[in-house]
Amino acid sequence: MSVHDTLVQELQALGLGGLEARVYLALMETDRPVTGYQIAKVLGVARANVYDALRGLYEAGVVWQRREEGGAHYRPLPFEQLAFRLRNDLEARIARLMAELGPSGAAASGTWQATGWQAFADQANAQVANAAKEVIIGASPLPVQLLKGVFPSLTLRGVRLRFHCWSQCPPLGCGVCQPPTPRLTPLPIEQPSAVLIDGRHVVMTTGPERRANVVSTDDPIVVAGVHSLLDPPDRTRGGMDGA
Repeated sequence: MSVHDTLVQELQALGLGGLEARVYLALMETDRPVTGYQIAKVLGVARANVYDALRGLYEAGVVWQRREEGGAHYRPLPFEQLAFRLRNDLEARIARLMAELGPSGAAASGTWQATGWQAFADQANAQVANAAKEVIIGASPLPVQLLKGVFPSLTLRGVRLRFHCWSQCPPLGCGVCQPPTPRLTPLPIEQPSAVLIDGRHVVMTTGPERRANVVSTDDPIVVAGVHSLLDPPDRTRGGMDGA
């Protein structure tokens, strides 16, 4: 995928339509106001479709329009200004939803599955927030990065943290684990990570970022099995890696 296609996708994620995103980028790449005809020629798109996109962008305040001889000319709202407005709109929308939906309440019990490291981080953070005594982390350097923000608050609350690593630590460490970090016996799976909370609940993930399998469970058998992996007898442990 080209950089341009990636930018189009990112703008679509912010709420622009596909052609609106392409038109906005085309305007950003010019150093002077241009007409819809000129944009259509650059993009190779029918003028009627480009004018529809320009109308939507104009009504949303994403482009400016100037009427002059030869037709309307357009220039884009600088992205810094657009980003500021979108950020404020998003924060206001989230605030309204928080007010309506209220706090999330207790973390979910039972066994739940999801996909992706972000789901792993979301569920692990929700469970860790309720930790009272101890959190044991079995980490791979990449997934554990998503959890680093929650650990300082646990230390302040007096919750004990124990870190173990399934991977060879990077030369400068991952910046999350607290050395010395025992290295666990390697597993024949990609990017394993697990968080055991108070010996009662485990959140674990395996696999690459977007396709990772995530399980969150308080099933006693699963919890005991993961506990045995994270806290094995000394004879099954690997060497000590600094983090």
